[in-house]
Order: sequence, then structure tokens, then C-alpha cells
Amino acid sequence: MNKNNIPPSGIVKTNVPFMVKDMNSGAIINTNKAKLEAVKARKRSMERIDRVEQQVANLQAIMKDNSSQLERIAELLNKVVDRNA
Repeated sequence: MNKNNIPPSGIVKTNVPFMVKDMNSGAIINTNKAKLEAVKARKRSMERIDRVEQQVANLQAIMKDNSSQLERIAELLNKVVDRNA
């Protein structure tokens, strides 16, 4: 440690568990790896939910379009039937 009691790495412990301070940059760093993994897992879950929601919206649009097309086909079939009746 140098004269200011800062180790050569520049990283010092804080009074907060799982937190250290980089004296070179002033950054506070969370060293709780379990919490970091939980945050990453939650982010992946949210991204997956976003993808599924987008897929559902796309399927709804396709179904709406198909429904319109089916209605048009039904109209045309009714005209054909009416002409032949």
C-alpha cells in the first residue's frame, strides 16, 4: 500500500458489503456475483417476454388479415351461389 493506504490495484473496500471503490476512477463496484447473475437472468427473461409479445402481435395481425380475406372469399362464394340459384 502507498502512503494513502491505497493498494496498488487502486481497489479498496467500503463499509457496504459487496461494494468496493476504484480509487483511480472513483467508481463504486458491486462485487455480489449472485446478484449480478440474478439481474442478468431477469434481463434475459424480459427480453424473452418482449420477443413473445412481438410474436403474438404479429400473429394477431396475420389472423386479422386472414379473417378479412376469408370474409371476401365468403362474399364471392355467396355471389357465385346467388348467380347459379
